[in-house]
Amino acid sequence: MSLKRAENGPPDAMVVLGCRLILGRPSDALARRLVTAGEFHRERPELPIIMSGGKMWDDFRESEVMTRWWSAEGFRTTELVEEAQSLTTRENAKHVAELCARLGYRHVALVTCDFHMKRARRLFLREQLAVTEVPALSKRGRLERIRLAIRELGAEILGEVHSWIR
Repeated sequence: MSLKRAENGPPDAMVVLGCRLILGRPSDALARRLVTAGEFHRERPELPIIMSGGKMWDDFRESEVMTRWWSAEGFRTTELVEEAQSLTTRENAKHVAELCARLGYRHVALVTCDFHMKRARRLFLREQLAVTEVPALSKRGRLERIRLAIRELGAEILGEVHSWIR
């Protein structure tokens, strides 16, 4: 597995960002994130894992479904924490950073979709966490990549506007 932009030595923990659920199961995007996290976990089984996502989809919480998937796939982890407050990527970064500060972690291996990584990484860096990128690769056509790039740009702009308002 190739990692991008390892900073400040090895990571202290792996963070998997939540995503849409469909009837209590991971969407394709979330499944790719979890599979990628599993591959990384095989290389670094000693790392604690933070499943980050508090959004509810049809009465199912992202972090709970992610943890259930992890266990059902047979992954064993010495330490797995659910961060279940965040509803956005900005909140993922904030709440994970608070959790990491309490646990003494300063560097995370961040697992999210490849098209989402740039924005997620920037938000985690703003929270003073070093980041090693562990992108979940997606096979998308050109129009879908353009749509996702526009969505990420829109989310970035809205996030900045929201921070100015506060």
